[in-house]
Amino acid sequence: MHHVLVTLPSSLTPIVETLMRKRFTARDIDFTILSSDEPLPTERVRKAIGSASGYIVGLEHVDHEVIAAAPRLKVISKFGVGTDNIDIAAAGAAGVVVANCPGSNSNAVAELAIGLMIALARRISELHRRLTEHDWSARVGFELTHKTVAILGFGNVGRRVAELLQPFRVSLLVYDAFPNHAAAAEVGARFVALDQALAASDIITVHLPLSAETRGIIDAQRLTLVQPEAMLVNLARGGVVDERAVYAAITTGALCGAAIDVFAEEPPFSSPLLTDSRIIATPHIGASTVEATTSMANMAIDNVLAGIEGRAVPHPVRRGDRGVV
Repeated sequence: MHHVLVTLPSSLTPIVETLMRKRFTARDIDFTILSSDEPLPTERVRKAIGSASGYIVGLEHVDHEVIAAAPRLKVISKFGVGTDNIDIAAAGAAGVVVANCPGSNSNAVAELAIGLMIALARRISELHRRLTEHDWSARVGFELTHKTVAILGFGNVGRRVAELLQPFRVSLLVYDAFPNHAAAAEVGARFVALDQALAASDIITVHLPLSAETRGIIDAQRLTLVQPEAMLVNLARGGVVDERAVYAAITTGALCGAAIDVFAEEPPFSSPLLTDSRIIATPHIGASTVEATTSMANMAIDNVLAGIEGRAVPHPVRRGDRGVV
C-alpha cells in the first residue's frame, strides 16, 4: 500500500481531512496528516516521511535531507503555489516530481489584498486599537477611488487584484519581469519600470514570486522613491520585501502604512513590524478560505495520485520555473 504524508496548518485540517480520506482510500492509499499552527521542524518531517510515496506540504522546508529520508518518494505537491520552501534541484536529482496548485488561491489572496488596502486607507486597525483604549478621537482616512495603484507581479493573483479594483476607477500601473500586455490592456493597466511604479503610486501591492531575482527587491533604497502618503501591501513572500526597511520607512514617515501577511521568518514574533499600529500584520492567511483550501486540496491530491500511479502530473514545477502566483 502506498502512503502519503500531509503537513498543513491546524486551521486547514478539518476542511480537507474528509476529502482526502474519500479520495485516497478509494485508491487504497493510506495517508497521515500532521497539523501544526507553525511550520513543522525539518527533523520531525524527516522522521515522518520515511515510508511515503507522496508528500503534500504546506510551509515546511523540504531540503535534500528530507528527500533523502524518503527512499520511496515519487512526488511532492505544494499545498498552494509558491515552491520556494522546496529544494527542486534536490528533488529532481532524486527522481522526485515537484508540483503545485496554480490559480487555486488567486481569488482568496486578491480579495484579502483589497480588504487590506481599505483597512489601511481608513485606518481601521489603528482606530480599533484606540477605541479599545477608550480613545474616541477619529482619524481621517482616504478613499481608494481615483488613486494610483501599483501591482508588482502580474500573474494569477496580480491580474485578479486588477479585476477587483475596477469599480474603484483607479489608475493601474503594473510591474512584471515578463510583461503580458494583452492581459494588462483588459483591465486598463500600464506596464512600467519598477522604480517608476514605486514613485508614482498611492498604493503598492506586492504579488511577486520569491526567487533569486526578487529576493529583497523592495529594499531601503527603493523605499526612498515612494510618496510619503503611500501604503504598501505584501501578500507574496516575506523575502521579497526588506521588513526592517519597511519598518524604518513607517517610523520616518516615508510610508504612511503597510499591511504584511508574509514574513521572512514565520512566525515573525521578533519582527519590528508587529510593534507599530500603522502596520497591519496577519499570520499568512492569504489563501485561508474554505473555497481556496478545497481547491488546493483537490489539485494537490490530483498531483500526488498521478505521481504515485506513474501518470503525468497535472501541474509540475521544474527548476527555473517562475512559480507564478
